[in-house]
Amino acid sequence: MSAPAHDGPTCAPPGAAPGLAYTLTALAFLAHNVEELLGLPDWAGAQAIVEIHRPGFANALAWVTLMALAILLIGRTMQFAIPAQRLVAVLAGALAFNVATHVLGSLATMSYMPGLGTAFALILPSVAWLMARLPLARREKLIAGLAGALAMPLVAFAALRLAGAIAATP
Repeated sequence: MSAPAHDGPTCAPPGAAPGLAYTLTALAFLAHNVEELLGLPDWAGAQAIVEIHRPGFANALAWVTLMALAILLIGRTMQFAIPAQRLVAVLAGALAFNVATHVLGSLATMSYMPGLGTAFALILPSVAWLMARLPLARREKLIAGLAGALAMPLVAFAALRLAGAIAATP
């Protein structure tokens, strides 16, 4: 009896991030954004950091989440397309920087910043696993990751402003 035919390999070839790493990172990011949506606007207001309007914040989170999910989906379906994997590494760097912002925000205010728990429990391990398995040289991962970390504050601010989550400074 012959083995059933299938369209491709049953697991990712060596060096490629398995589909599960992309999927878990996507699910971690979704859970993280739900935690932020539920608590971050009130937390920021209580800390007198900035007034965040919940409807605009929800819109900004939706757009950023859709962008991240699209990048992860492209990376998952094009595992050996180096430009796609560089883009995934940029996203991973941005997500890792986001973990750091939650730690710093919590330490600076001596309070729990919403998103800290999911950042540590879900984002950090999934991003570390994904980055470790991307089919890129270490230097490429480092450069792309740093680019993502540097771009993250600008992208987050732009998303919040465009969605009307934060008001313009007079």
